[in-house]
Order: sequence, then structure tokens, then C-alpha cells
Amino acid sequence: MLDVLLSIVSIASGVVLGTLLTWIISYYMGKRLLPKLLKSLSENPEIIKAIQT
Repeated sequence: MLDVLLSIVSIASGVVLGTLLTWIISYYMGKRLLPKLLKSLSENPEIIKAIQT
């Protein structure tokens, strides 16, 4: 019984840790990488043309 409970707690803590890690990565990407990516894409006229069509 204790083994089952420990397994459930272990899985739950892994899910919580994974969710927090995903949020941190998403925040970093949105805050740091996305503006740089959009700027580099906006400087390329071929990409702008492809997006417009």
C-alpha cells in the first residue's frame, strides 16, 4: 500500500515539475527569442511575401 502511494506521489511531483519547466521555457521563448525571431523574419522580404500570400 505504501509503495503505491509513493509511486502516485512520485508521478504527481514529476508532472508538476514538468509543467513548471514548460512554463519557464515558454516564458523565456516568448520574452527573449520570439522578438528576435520576428525581427529577423521581418527583415527578409521573401518571407514577408510568403506570409502575405
